[in-house]
Amino acid sequence: MRKFLTATMAIILVSGCTMVSYYPGYYAPPTQAPVQEPVTSSITVPNVVGMTLQEAQNALWTSSLVPGDTSYQIGGERKDVVLSQSVAAGTEMPAYAKVDLAVSAGAAQTYVPALVGLEPSAADGMLRQFGLRTGTVQYVELPGINEPKVVSQTPQVGASVTVNTAVNYTVAIRRSTVAVPNIVGQQLSAAKRTLASAGLSLGKITPSYGNGTPNTIKWQSPARGTQVPPGSAVDIMVLMAPRAVSVPNLYSMSAEQASRALSEAGLAMGRQTRVAGTTQNQVVSQNPAAGSRARAGSGVDIVLGGQRIAYPSPTPRPVPQPTPQPVPQPVPQPTPQPVPQPVPQPTPQQKVRVPFVMGKSEEEARGILVQAGLQCSVVAVQNRNLPRDVVISQNPAVNTLVDAGTPVQITVNKTSQPIPPPVPTVAVPSILGQTEAAAQAALRRAGLQGRRDGVREVADARGNSGRIAEQTPAPGTQVPRGTTVGYVITVQQVKKPDKQPKQGPGTVPTPGKEAPGKPSQPSQPSQPGHPNKPTKAPEAKTVNIPNVVGNDLNKARGKLSGLSVTINFVRGDKDRVVIAQSLAPGTKVAQGTQVVLTVSMKE
Repeated sequence: MRKFLTATMAIILVSGCTMVSYYPGYYAPPTQAPVQEPVTSSITVPNVVGMTLQEAQNALWTSSLVPGDTSYQIGGERKDVVLSQSVAAGTEMPAYAKVDLAVSAGAAQTYVPALVGLEPSAADGMLRQFGLRTGTVQYVELPGINEPKVVSQTPQVGASVTVNTAVNYTVAIRRSTVAVPNIVGQQLSAAKRTLASAGLSLGKITPSYGNGTPNTIKWQSPARGTQVPPGSAVDIMVLMAPRAVSVPNLYSMSAEQASRALSEAGLAMGRQTRVAGTTQNQVVSQNPAAGSRARAGSGVDIVLGGQRIAYPSPTPRPVPQPTPQPVPQPVPQPTPQPVPQPVPQPTPQQKVRVPFVMGKSEEEARGILVQAGLQCSVVAVQNRNLPRDVVISQNPAVNTLVDAGTPVQITVNKTSQPIPPPVPTVAVPSILGQTEAAAQAALRRAGLQGRRDGVREVADARGNSGRIAEQTPAPGTQVPRGTTVGYVITVQQVKKPDKQPKQGPGTVPTPGKEAPGKPSQPSQPSQPGHPNKPTKAPEAKTVNIPNVVGNDLNKARGKLSGLSVTINFVRGDKDRVVIAQSLAPGTKVAQGTQVVLTVSMKE
């Protein structure tokens, strides 16, 4: 009986405890506080080298890191590709820390300057100033050259090429000997130009009178093709206009004496006839008569005397006897043999050298080529960087040996139509990470416009709310002035309050849930000393751009502390000295704004 009572009491006690534990409104405090999940305090930096700028920025945002300053470096096979990152991949960093990126700006572009007319040393210096290098240098001997000068170049003037491109050019040097051109048959004025273009001068002029066009060259010395030193003189005989001269008296002169007298008087020997007379080999008459006026160069006919004729005594003539005539016999005629006809031989084509016509007008160049036995074709171009209305190139090259009649193409810089000015372009600045106001100011300074294309909600902006996360076009892109640059800003994601079941009075809210009637607030990172105070976005600080032109590179970097500095190196006389800056001194910009410096470097 005692055992039965003991068992019954145990069952009653257990049932009572169970009922008490499930009684409505009864609260049993937990024996210990709930355990919260630890918050991750560090982020592993991803490897973004080799990605495009947009891909790298997305990768950093995805990893809860912030893309920092973007600097551009000249070089790389592709443009807008990340070359390096300020924090190595795999490094542990706090969430939302900044990672700076160095991005390839591609091969820098420059323009080919005009080298024609410069000495070789000046041409090399000009190429260094434009960031180019000297390629193959060829030399050609030309007349009339006192100092070596550049006469042609490749690529042509104004061509857009990458930095460090080789530019080839041809240098004209003084010719050791000159081939005398053919000037026989030319007018005196044209002969002077032909000799001058060949580097020769006009020598003694001998007048000649006769039939033909006045002022035409009849004879020259040295002859055509003779090799002479540059500047040598060429003597010529010029056909002069006819004039009247006095005919000399030739009576009793010999034929030789009469010829000399006529030549000295400007006349020529005409026909000579002989008659019987007592005066042997002497002039007995002339036509025109002595003292009359005749045209210079005309001929004078003379009559020379000869031996007296002796007449023999008359003798009786014998009576002729008839002679029997022989019967003619037929003579066999030889069979004619065919005469071999000569085989026609091809006439060898005459070879001529292409004369130098660069720098001359189209009319002068055409005349020089025609006089040399060549044809001329003209190609017109328009280039405001070259001399106007003159020949700027020729093909084939100077001194090339070609067949007579070969066409020579000359390029003439025409200026009949105005050349439209090039459209000015600017590089798009980097506005990533800046506030919207600072980004708009940076775009206005660059001559561009800004437009918000959207927002990107981030669960925890950590002070980056309202800053630029994307931009289009990418930084460094060359665009016309006035182009609109679109951007996307980062905003804090707003969390909606969760619906909670009703809880009894005195119920302790579950971690991560708010009490009924209170809206859910987004979690804010706490600051040291202020565990419940939300973090405010730091305001963008502004700085004034200093003047660093003329400073060495290290000093310029120190003055531009707090700004993103991009450096373009060009060859020059000074070493590591700033020669230009992209933003004018005194301009007020936000910290981190990109400043492009052009720095001179010696070889």
